[in-house]
Amino acid sequence: MPLQARVYRIFIASPADVSRAREQVVNVIQAWNDQNSADRKVVLLPLRWETHSAPGMGRPQGRINRIVDECDLAIGVFWTKVGTPTGSFDSGTLEEIDRVKSAGKPVMLYFSEEPIPPRSIELDQLSKLIAYKNGLKQQALFEIFTDLNDFGDKLRRQLDIEVRRLMAESGCGEDGDGPSTVIDLQFANPADGSPVGTESECLTKHFQLTNLESVTNAPPSQTLGAASSLTYFGANGELYSNRLDWYVAAELFRPVAFYLTNKGTIGARDVLIDFRVWSESDSVLFSPPCFVSGGKLARRSLFQQLTPVWGSASFSSVLSDAKPVDRIAPTQSSDGWYFSLEVGALQPGREICPNGLLFVGATESCRINFSATVYADMLPKPLDQELTLKVQVEHVTRDARELLDSLNREREPS
Repeated sequence: MPLQARVYRIFIASPADVSRAREQVVNVIQAWNDQNSADRKVVLLPLRWETHSAPGMGRPQGRINRIVDECDLAIGVFWTKVGTPTGSFDSGTLEEIDRVKSAGKPVMLYFSEEPIPPRSIELDQLSKLIAYKNGLKQQALFEIFTDLNDFGDKLRRQLDIEVRRLMAESGCGEDGDGPSTVIDLQFANPADGSPVGTESECLTKHFQLTNLESVTNAPPSQTLGAASSLTYFGANGELYSNRLDWYVAAELFRPVAFYLTNKGTIGARDVLIDFRVWSESDSVLFSPPCFVSGGKLARRSLFQQLTPVWGSASFSSVLSDAKPVDRIAPTQSSDGWYFSLEVGALQPGREICPNGLLFVGATESCRINFSATVYADMLPKPLDQELTLKVQVEHVTRDARELLDSLNREREPS
């Protein structure tokens, strides 16, 4: 099947003393095509006067300028000379660079610092080059290189940066033509990682325990839905009260996962999603420290050691003995909670549920809003997306001793 691709034309501007560097530019461009064209649906086409012009009447530089005007990007390379005067400029190379710059197109300039054989020095040419280079210091950022290998390494890295910028500007333009990156964000089912949309709903239980004094070493709070009680974490002598804490928290908190899709035709790299979580209710809570160890969610077996209830549907489907899951720990601010997710790369058509769960609870039914900003190297500007989680809270009042006895009975072998 033919490759449908956008073509960016790169004009190579240089005097005659850097013929090897000109070939290096072509080699770097070809290597970029080999590594990226199929995935990014972009082809780079090197333009050179010696390969893209034909004999004809008229001002020679004028004929070359027709090629220059077609380019999307120019790469200029210098060593000891500026080149042959054209009547309008000190050299054809300088005229070419000026035309590209005046058209508002990017120009990448490189200056060689390789040793110069004394017999090849033309003082007039060298002085013009030095003057030109000094004049650029206040108006351009240019690169120097010490040999061809150094030039190739720098050009490979910097060309990719410039091409990504071109792709972002033209690939996602308002006209909608050409390849593009379109990243879609939604909630995921924590159990299997499947997408569930931009609006989701979860059911949770908020326990009020009575008769806590009947439980050995019970914490003083009468409401285990309070943050102070949820974070209670004692030693072995407080096992009973800890069991109640774990159970109440397991019923209160629900895992929230996310799903990313690249619906465009260009792969994206360095994908970053910044979230602001907010709610009109002040009853929203996030998972307490007792659920994590070193930033990772506790393994399923740890819940099973306490009681099978704590390995129930709330947690067992999202916890794995083979691979711990990162817990997302948001930072609270005056206008909400903040956290980020990162994905190294997202190829066209790729769908992914990033490794990371946010555990959310509430003591009253409410709506929790997720305002997300998506960044990626191929996006001309960040994408803003909104997600909404509806939390339905069931209020339950239980006698602490009865609940503890019930949990112990469930642990007993049948």
